[in-house]
Amino acid sequence: MERQTIPGLGVPTSSGGRPRPRSRISAAILVVALAAAACTNQRPPEQTALPDFDPPATTPAPTTTPSLDVVSEADHMRVRDVAGRILVLGRDWSIFTVQPDGSRPVVIAPANDVRRAQPTWSPDGSRIAWTEEIGEDSYQLVIASADGAEQSRADSPIQAQYLAWSPDGASVAFMGNDFWGEMQLAVAQAGQAAAIIGTGAPMYVDWAPDSDALLVHIEERFELIALTGETLTTIPTDGQFRVGTHTGERIIYSVDGGEVGEILTVASPNGVNPLPLIRFSAPAAVVTHEHTDRLAVMSTWTPEGVEISESTLSDLPILVPENLVVIDLEDGAVTPVAEGRAVSWAWSPDGEHLLFSTIAFMDGIQKIQWHEWNGSGATTYEAFTPTSRFGNGYLSFFDQYERSVSLWSPDSSAFVYAGGTHGGAAGIWVQPIDSGSPILIADGINATWSP
Repeated sequence: MERQTIPGLGVPTSSGGRPRPRSRISAAILVVALAAAACTNQRPPEQTALPDFDPPATTPAPTTTPSLDVVSEADHMRVRDVAGRILVLGRDWSIFTVQPDGSRPVVIAPANDVRRAQPTWSPDGSRIAWTEEIGEDSYQLVIASADGAEQSRADSPIQAQYLAWSPDGASVAFMGNDFWGEMQLAVAQAGQAAAIIGTGAPMYVDWAPDSDALLVHIEERFELIALTGETLTTIPTDGQFRVGTHTGERIIYSVDGGEVGEILTVASPNGVNPLPLIRFSAPAAVVTHEHTDRLAVMSTWTPEGVEISESTLSDLPILVPENLVVIDLEDGAVTPVAEGRAVSWAWSPDGEHLLFSTIAFMDGIQKIQWHEWNGSGATTYEAFTPTSRFGNGYLSFFDQYERSVSLWSPDSSAFVYAGGTHGGAAGIWVQPIDSGSPILIADGINATWSP
């Protein structure tokens, strides 16, 4: 099939926000507390099984105009001033946006027989991108305006499992398996055909701040790759880490320190002048905040037979396995957040709050529970069971998805997620961080907040 150009990928003439860096719902939901390999067709070794869960619809499935009048007046008052809009992937594969209370729905892509994946906001919130399965092993990349009025589409070499806009909004990078099951990295630029620029698994990516290249951890290589597919820089590392990420003009990754353990490292974009931060048992996951020079880090487990030496070979602090901490890059200070294994974590846009999730038990059943840390303590919210798309997608590979999507409202006052409560109600929930229970606002299987 001949590939087409992507006309809808231009840099918007006005900026309305801050840049930020197939099947029906599966009955078996697996939430990965932290997989050692992500965005790959290989099954990760570390998994926590949750009970079968096929959430019942709580509102009529949207067709032309979603019916989402499910929020009480009291709940409406709680979220009426929350900023931004919420992008929802419906149970029927529709795509629509709503206000934080579920009102004023705008259908971007109506329900039909087309299966859609990874709807993602552009950095300024003016456009939305996703991929569609239009036939057996045949896909398209779609770019739409945020009101759904304008759309452009072109053939895609893969169905996206992960999709990320460049910081300048001019390109889209996406990963997925091809016909033979190989993981591919593709880039679509304005006026050009979507092109494969990398192959291999596991694979993780992060856009460079200038939008001219991607930082790619692919198989055992760690590289800066141009949009043409040319390798600009190979960064030497033998560390066991997942996503190498940018923080400002620097990058974060790990190296193998041998007896002293894995070493979390900050360096210039080409790997020059590496500065060690902390040592730990591998693997670990890191989520950065783009404006505060703070990292949220957890070492997920200690491999059998591996212990970090307490000898004088290194005076770097040791990160206790399964303890979530925040590291300040300016002074190296390490602040404890939570003891015990976290499933995911995400910074609020203002950098003042860290949302993290843990495994909870309710009547002997495993659930996910949210917590919000504000620097001095944590607030705990109601437990829930995630939808398959949210659990197997976002939660399993949160450190990758945090590079392109946000559960947080742009004013850092609330967060959104997809799942079901203990009582069986399921759909898209909004949780204000300062008050009360979560609010069910729509029927859907995944949701993200606008920039």
